[in-house]
Amino acid sequence: MTNFETTFDGHKVTIPKKLLTKYNINAPRYTSYPIAPVWKNNFTAIDYKKSLTEYSSTKDKHGDLSLYFHIPFCEKRCDFCGCSTIATNHHDIADRYIDSIIKEVSTVSSYLREKKDIAQLHLGGGTPTFLTPLQLEKLLKNIWKAFHFKDNAEISIEVNPNATTKEHLKLLRDYKFNRISLGIQDFSKEVQSAIGRFHEPGDTQQLIDFIRQLGFESVNIDLVYGLPFQTLELFNKTISKVIYLSPDRIACFNFAYLPKMLPHQKTIDPQKLPSIDEKFKIFLSAIELLCKNDYHFIGMDHFAKKTDELAMAAKNKTLWRNFQGYTTRSGTELIGFGLTSISDICGRYAQNTKKLIDYFRKNESGALSTVKGWKLTDKDKKRRTIIRNLFCNGIAEITQISDLGSRISDLQNDGLVEIRPSRLIVTPLGRLFIRNIASALDEYLDPSSTFSKAV
Repeated sequence: MTNFETTFDGHKVTIPKKLLTKYNINAPRYTSYPIAPVWKNNFTAIDYKKSLTEYSSTKDKHGDLSLYFHIPFCEKRCDFCGCSTIATNHHDIADRYIDSIIKEVSTVSSYLREKKDIAQLHLGGGTPTFLTPLQLEKLLKNIWKAFHFKDNAEISIEVNPNATTKEHLKLLRDYKFNRISLGIQDFSKEVQSAIGRFHEPGDTQQLIDFIRQLGFESVNIDLVYGLPFQTLELFNKTISKVIYLSPDRIACFNFAYLPKMLPHQKTIDPQKLPSIDEKFKIFLSAIELLCKNDYHFIGMDHFAKKTDELAMAAKNKTLWRNFQGYTTRSGTELIGFGLTSISDICGRYAQNTKKLIDYFRKNESGALSTVKGWKLTDKDKKRRTIIRNLFCNGIAEITQISDLGSRISDLQNDGLVEIRPSRLIVTPLGRLFIRNIASALDEYLDPSSTFSKAV
C-alpha cells in the first residue's frame, strides 16, 4: 500500500495510505462552532437585536468589530461554485439590493447607538465587482458614513478578474481598500473549459501589476484543487505560474463536489475528476512547492509569504479564525450584511435569509432579516476556543482530556495529535487532517450531514 509524502516547516511528513482512506470523509470547515447546519430557526431577529444592544452597552468587554457584506450576484455561475450566488445579466437588480443593504446598515447602526471602531471589512460574493463603479460607490459611501474605520483596518474584497475594471480598482483604493483576492482556480485551459472560468496568466499579471501600482498592500490568489481534468503535472504548472505572479497570500481550496446540494454542479462529469490518490498528491505537491518558494503553510489550505503579517501571526501564535477564514484581527466580533450573511457577536450567531424577496421585504420595512442562529452555552464557548486554537496555533489548553470525548484517543493512535497534561497538540501529520480532528471534538456533528471531503 503506497504512502504519500510532503515537506513543510522543516518537517518531512509521511502519510500512510490507510489514513487517507480512513479520513477522506465528509467534514465541516469549522469557521464556527457549533456549525451552521445545527443552528435553530427559533432564533429570531429579536435575539440578534439583543446581541447588538448588548455589544453596544458592554463594548469594553468585547473586541473591535469586523464587517462582512455579501454581494450575491454573478453574470454567470461557474460550474464548480459552492457559494451563495444569483446568476443574472440584469445589473439593475443590484440597485434595489444596495438600497436594502443600506437600510440594513441603518437598522443595525440604530441598535449599536454610536459609531463603532472597525478593524476589518470584507466584501464577498458572488462577485462584488458585478456592481458598477457607481453602484459600488453608493454602497461604500453609506458604509463609511455609518462606521468609523481604525487606521490599521484591513479592508478587503474578493473579485473575478474578468469582471473587474480599472475604474473599480481606483474606486476601491479611494475608499482605503488594502487587500484584494483574485479568484483564479486553475490556469490549465482544459480545466478552465470544464468549469466555465477562463483566465490568462498574462492578463492576470497585468491586473496584478495595476493593483500594486495603485498601492494595495496585499494581493491574494485563490486556487481550487480536485477540479475536472486536473492532474499532478498540470496543477504543478499552475502553482509555478502563481509563484511567478508572487501574490502575498494563496488559498488552495479543496473542491467541494456536492451535486445533490448544488444542482448546477451536475454539469461536471464525476468521471473527469481526479482520483482520491491523485487529488491528495496534487495538494501535497502544492504544499511542498509553495513552502520551497518562501511561503508559509498557515493551515488547512492557506499560505502566506513569510514576511506577510498572516505568516508572522502564525509564527507568534496570534492567528484568529472567523467566517472570513484566517485573519490577524484576533478577538473581533463580526456583523454580516446582505443575503445569507452571518453575524457572530456577544456569544450568538445570527444568519440572514437566503431568499432575495424576503431580504428585500424585511429590510425595506425596517426589520432585521434573521432566520436562524444559535446562542452559545459556556461549554460551547470552551469547545469553540479549543477548536479555534487547534486550527490557528496547533495547540489548545484543556482542563480534562475526558471532556473531549473518546474519539480523541483514536486521533492519538493515528499520530494526528499528542496529549500532554492540560494540552492537546496537533502533530505535523495532524495538520493535514485538521478538519477531522475538529470533527472528533464536535458534540453536535451529524455524520449523515452533507459536507465536502476533509482531504
